[in-house]
Amino acid sequence: TRPEIEVPFAEGHLAATQLAAMWQSLGFRFVREVRKTRTSMSLEWQQRRFEVALDEVPPLGMFLEIELLADEAGRVEARDAILALARQLNLTNPEPRSYLGLLQSLVPESR
Repeated sequence: TRPEIEVPFAEGHLAATQLAAMWQSLGFRFVREVRKTRTSMSLEWQQRRFEVALDEVPPLGMFLEIELLADEAGRVEARDAILALARQLNLTNPEPRSYLGLLQSLVPESR
């Protein structure tokens, strides 16, 4: 239910360092590192193509993210389709917080 903007950037240590410098110059500051391993796939269900991501986030565990692209006019219908798929998969514990928010609820990281 949140807008998402994806911007590709180069791989590697130099690119990561440059990206961090850009964020810092824009006024962002480091809060906590979030590491995840993601397995992405597509799923056809009820004549819709869902994007599904299985994330492993130590020490939080495993999470399944279900996405369906929609414009503003189709937002409610897309949300309902995602919730129906989640019920079909017996996913009963939605987590609205971000990984960073979940990690912050644990012991704060010192840096």
